[in-house]
Amino acid sequence: MRLVTGDYRYDRAYWVRLVGMRESLQFADIDARWEETARRVVVRTSNVSDFTIDVSAFGAAPPDRAVVDDIELPLPAGAPTVWLDRAGGAWRAGTEARPRGGAKHRGVAGPLDDVLRHPLWIVYGTQDATQTEANRMTAEQLALHDAFSGGRFPVKPDHEVGEGDLAGRSLVLVGNPGSNRVTALLGDALGVRFEGGALLFRGKRYEGDTVGISVIRPNPRDPEQYVVLHAGVGSRGTLAARHLPQLAPDWLVYDERITAQRGELLLGRRPVLDGGFFSDEWQ
Repeated sequence: MRLVTGDYRYDRAYWVRLVGMRESLQFADIDARWEETARRVVVRTSNVSDFTIDVSAFGAAPPDRAVVDDIELPLPAGAPTVWLDRAGGAWRAGTEARPRGGAKHRGVAGPLDDVLRHPLWIVYGTQDATQTEANRMTAEQLALHDAFSGGRFPVKPDHEVGEGDLAGRSLVLVGNPGSNRVTALLGDALGVRFEGGALLFRGKRYEGDTVGISVIRPNPRDPEQYVVLHAGVGSRGTLAARHLPQLAPDWLVYDERITAQRGELLLGRRPVLDGGFFSDEWQ
């Protein structure tokens, strides 16, 4: 069998599962075959750092060896699933996953629209009266999941969000730290700083009241959920988030020019200031 994927959400084919890639934005390839007479699995990989073999799928005579990229490894006896990784440079086999330190994984790998596959709150800021209405309008627009079915995500003002609401579901935060209490609380995890008419992100400074950012990260209170921020330097930057396309990368920085178009799958005529995907380590 063969598994070729660039998305952790689609990580499985029959008795193998992709766990980690070596490089983001490239396809991972696992080409495997079961040699029953020799009781071994022969695997060739490309751009793979971690994967598993479901040994239980082979019945009464499972493989006792794996040959991975020409390296022969004995498989742990009696383990229903074997984990293989190359953390030290060479492949090794074990019965447990190695710690991957919050790296991208199935269910928490971005991009921005992946949050729609999770239970979530949309939380708008009410701490700055000059921004509250823009925050609320943006939240209400984001809440409309499907105009035809009437599907709608729940919306909460930030003052109704308690400590218990920060885990167990993803959070979509609308409004900068000066206007949204939850954004201020989780700001360090988002990697965005707002100051004096500008926002700073990934070592760059973007100035102007109409500048806004949309970014997805793992939720620091629940690593199996997301936190997404849609926020502007000022109200107009936040309102601009209503014009994002359905498909976007892990992060986008934009200004009022993004309002040239609304909806549809791709950016199209909408220019942005910057954007891209995080690495497997969310860098």
